[in-house]
Amino acid sequence: MKFGFCTDTQFMNELNNEQKEKSRKIFNAIAEAGFDYLETQLSDIVDMDKEKYLRLKKELEANSLTVKGGLLLLPRNMPLLTEDMNITQIVSRTEQTLNIAADLGTETVVFAPRRINDNDDLGKALDRMKLILSSIDPIAGKHGIQVVVEPLCQRETNTLNTIQQAADLLSCIEAPNTGILCDLYHVRADGLTLDAVIANSAMINHLHIAYPIGRTLPSQSDDMAEYEEFSNAVKQIGYKGKLSIECILSEISVEKFKEALEIIQKLF
Repeated sequence: MKFGFCTDTQFMNELNNEQKEKSRKIFNAIAEAGFDYLETQLSDIVDMDKEKYLRLKKELEANSLTVKGGLLLLPRNMPLLTEDMNITQIVSRTEQTLNIAADLGTETVVFAPRRINDNDDLGKALDRMKLILSSIDPIAGKHGIQVVVEPLCQRETNTLNTIQQAADLLSCIEAPNTGILCDLYHVRADGLTLDAVIANSAMINHLHIAYPIGRTLPSQSDDMAEYEEFSNAVKQIGYKGKLSIECILSEISVEKFKEALEIIQKLF
């Protein structure tokens, strides 16, 4: 398996500020700890000018890192799942984003379902999600990229919360280049088991991990039993792909990042 770390590209900002400094520390720690790749927000990279983009590529090359995983496929301000959604704009932006992703060597891009208003029609929102996924799937296939749908816990979305819901949705459309991301934190946040991972093993194409209690960086002080069902399920389905840490950081140090990497390497 390959092991990555989810982060942003704020370290490329022109202005020196606390956010840029923190992002730089995280980037450096990922590189020094020996992770295989970054998983970062593609939409932010697409909005970079050419000079900044080329500097980013040089930074990645100098640190022997690639962007194998992509977050934020579509901009935060682009309407999705609601009546004002524009599928032509979505397809155009996806083409632009996946052109950049292919240039960066990205293999997997995450589609995370958004929250809708409580009075919105869930059925219509899911139909729009199906339209989006079936429309962008051929673009992903053209670039040799896999789109993965990430079910989120109920605190973060009210449209797609479980692996089984994602599997049922994908079974309704023609999308051979689209699979499912299983994030341990979101599964545990809603008190779910990993039975659906085993039941839908052929659709599982990407993984995220953090210590489920607090969504923190894996540490030797964690109760390893919290990870065991996940690692056992992953081994049972024969998964050999990518796994990224996506967590809330209270401390940034190369030693802590190395410790986290060693833990997941042993588990998986």
